Parts: sequence; C-alpha cells; structure tokens
Amino acid sequence: MELLPDQAEKLRQFQEVTNVAERDLAAARLESVGWNLEQAIESYLCGDGIVGDDVEVLPPPAKNHRREVS
Repeated sequence: MELLPDQAEKLRQFQEVTNVAERDLAAARLESVGWNLEQAIESYLCGDGIVGDDVEVLPPPAKNHRREVS
C-alpha cells in the first residue's frame, strides 16, 4: 500500500503513540476514520472498531446493588 507523505507521517505518529507494531493494522485504523489521527488514537485507546486477535476485551465489572443501612 503506497501512502502519501502526510499519511505516512500520521501512520508513524499513530504507531508511536499506540505501540501498534503491525503497519497494516495501524493503517486500517487510520483509514477507518478518514486518516484523522486524533480519532484513530482515541478509538484505539477506547477499544472501538478494529480489534486485533491478540487483544483481550474484558467485560465491565458487575455493579454492586447493596445499600448501606444507617
């Protein structure tokens, strides 16, 4: 995949911030948000969208429904 200079720089920055070593995965994340670097980083850190096979997604913690009695 041939990148424009601006895209190559965004790819480099995305990989630097997120530590995503796989170039194709990083490029796919950027491409999915129209090469918007901020959105790509935010979506990666929040776990939205593309998730690699090696990423474990944990369920949210169970809510505690106990009330304190005074």
